[in-house]
Amino acid sequence: MHSTSVHSSLRFRLFPRLTRGFLLVGLICSCQDGGEAPAGVEPDGSENVAGATQEATQVSPVSAPRNVRGGLIPGGKVGQRSTKPAGEKGSAKGQKRKRPQDGGKAPGTRKVPGAKGSDATGARTTRVPTSNPGAQPRSGATSGDSPEGVRVGTPANPGQSPVGGNTPIAGAEKDPDARLSIEFGAEKHDFGPARQGDILNHVFKLKSTGENPVRIRQASPTCGCTVSKVAVGDGMGNFGPYKMGDEIPAGREVQIEAALDTSHKTNKTQVRINVYTNDPIGLTQLALTSNIEPFIKATPPFVNMGDIKEGEEKVQVIDIRTSRGEAVMLSDDTSNPIKLPPGMTVDLVPVAPNEGGGSAHWQARVTVGAGANEGPIGYQIRLNSDFEMPEDKAHTPAGPGPVIVGGAKFYKVSASVNGRVLGALSFTPQFLSMGLVRPGQVVKRNVKVISHDPDFDLSKAKVELRPETGQELAWKDNFSTSLRPAVGLSNAIDVQLVLEGLPDGSDGSFRGVMVILTGHPTKPELAVRFSGVCRAGVGTVLPDRR
Repeated sequence: MHSTSVHSSLRFRLFPRLTRGFLLVGLICSCQDGGEAPAGVEPDGSENVAGATQEATQVSPVSAPRNVRGGLIPGGKVGQRSTKPAGEKGSAKGQKRKRPQDGGKAPGTRKVPGAKGSDATGARTTRVPTSNPGAQPRSGATSGDSPEGVRVGTPANPGQSPVGGNTPIAGAEKDPDARLSIEFGAEKHDFGPARQGDILNHVFKLKSTGENPVRIRQASPTCGCTVSKVAVGDGMGNFGPYKMGDEIPAGREVQIEAALDTSHKTNKTQVRINVYTNDPIGLTQLALTSNIEPFIKATPPFVNMGDIKEGEEKVQVIDIRTSRGEAVMLSDDTSNPIKLPPGMTVDLVPVAPNEGGGSAHWQARVTVGAGANEGPIGYQIRLNSDFEMPEDKAHTPAGPGPVIVGGAKFYKVSASVNGRVLGALSFTPQFLSMGLVRPGQVVKRNVKVISHDPDFDLSKAKVELRPETGQELAWKDNFSTSLRPAVGLSNAIDVQLVLEGLPDGSDGSFRGVMVILTGHPTKPELAVRFSGVCRAGVGTVLPDRR
């Protein structure tokens, strides 16, 4: 409430006022000695709704004064601060404001879609005062300087492109009355048997069957498939190129030409084309399938040599044939050379070659023997044929033919070889972890040693505990070892390392090496490292491995 020395008394009037669809009950303070009535109110206290609405809408965001903070008091003047009766919530700083009950919109505002005051068309969300519309705009005022009040939406750039140049993607919005249809079963086409290198073409036929036009936003193929053209009919049997996002009237036919490139595919293959539209479903999936016969094939494609003992030689043969009897020459693929492992050889031998040395049947003879390193061994055999893929992608009278993409290419074939070379002796595991232990805890760990030399007796082996190089073996006297024959294996032993329990108060880490003295001429010693940590506060006892 405001008071001055000029005012002799105050009179309050309660009157209803309709502003932009809201019924507001205003508390108007007027003076007996001729104080001005607020805009839209006659001097006798009656309401002039038309006048108030007309004057309020005449105030633009540019001309609105900025010195008003918060909501204006109905009937107040520019610069007058809003006040609340003492004790009312939501008025003081830090107090919780009461959420409006009309869907989150504050009085005098209208929700306009958009981010932070502007929508996709450039319209700004602005508040203007409900009174004193005759205030003059201050110099340099902009649309962002509007005070709070009645909310209006005025395009910031009427008749121009949206702010920032961002336009919605054509066809991205869903239309419940738009439909892109295809006959049941026609969305998937099976070419049947085909040969590697063939280009398989198909035309999918769809139709706009909704009440409203349909829009195709994108036709996206998966790997190995190409969408060459999307065409739309004119209703008279003629088809023309389609521009993504354009309307396709109801009743018009759509053709999508797709091709399946089989150059790098074999056996059963399926590729998809995803068609995105404004149809309520949004996505139409088309599929191409074929059972592709490779031009040249290796049998078996994966060769497991198994375990190869030291000094032993093992041979595996891979059969290589062209699927339709074409005679070819084979050579190593040197485009990305892979070094052959030591002790392995691969020999290519043609079976019944012709005069030029080519054959429809080859054999790759893989040998692993002397000189092979102990441990895993693996290699990928990659061979090139001299049968070049023709450059013409078009179908031949006899059917589709092999294809070439970006330069001369030849049919290839590959096979993988793996195995394990065993030394005279092998052992597992290679490392022992004693874990986290507490003083007095007993921990047992086992190592299995196998002799692959039938003439060597492993039962005479011995065990020593040694520190790691440059270190001491902590609590050496608290460890013990033992040997016993392995159950179910001939010429194999189990070596056990036992931590008998560390003294009370022990705290710290320990590590060492358990050395198995085998006496074999090629492997006299086997070193197994071990480590652990002792903590006095550990309460959980780890299970032993017996």
